[in-house]
Amino acid sequence: MLHPARALVAALSLSLLVLAPAPASSAGAAEEPAAAPDPMAGAPAPGTCYQLTHAELMADSTPAEPVECSTRHTAQVLDVGTLPDEVDWSSSDARVTRAMAKHCGPAFAEVVKDDPLLRARTVVQLAYFLPDTADREAGARWFRCDVSLLAGSRMLPLPEELPRVRRASSIDDSVGRCVTKKLAYTSCAKRHRYTHASAFKLIRVKPRTAQRQLGEAAARECPRRTSTKRWVWSATRLKKWHERVVVCYERG
Repeated sequence: MLHPARALVAALSLSLLVLAPAPASSAGAAEEPAAAPDPMAGAPAPGTCYQLTHAELMADSTPAEPVECSTRHTAQVLDVGTLPDEVDWSSSDARVTRAMAKHCGPAFAEVVKDDPLLRARTVVQLAYFLPDTADREAGARWFRCDVSLLAGSRMLPLPEELPRVRRASSIDDSVGRCVTKKLAYTSCAKRHRYTHASAFKLIRVKPRTAQRQLGEAAARECPRRTSTKRWVWSATRLKKWHERVVVCYERG
């Protein structure tokens, strides 16, 4: 998203070249007018499905071609938005990300309720994608809001009809977060040893003592939030760096 200084210099030089008067050709032929910028150049339609790898999910943009949603796929476009007038691709990463989050948030909330305690108990993941370089050069200002199922670094296939999550008591196994005997995340529809049982928020977490604070909080809270003698826990950082959600998992 960030452009190096030399790219800016090159762009300014190009502008000067365009503005400078060009000598008339002997034939007097007029140049072809430049194509008007297209803010939706290369944009996918909401509902489009993709078969993405974890590396592609982590990229700013993806070259992956769409696939039929009736076939195996690991990502689906929830919505497509455009940058507000005061933001462009040369803006800071933070400004671009805020613009995308503001637009994509409501679409994601249609899948999983906007509740960090609830979201931490699922494998549902929201991702933003930008246009590629060629589309941006053509004037693209769109971004897309994708939904995926992510278990650690493993992409899980999306069901053709993605279940909605509104309360903890009705999280479908296909999107619920469970833990294997090797302490790896998976969906609760797959073989697992521990099932999400409860979640709570921990505030005032300090970077240097975070692991100790989280462990102590889990030891204090998880025994009374689970129904089995053996349990495990995980933690997810929230938007504020000093806040975490701790999930307790019970055997079963």
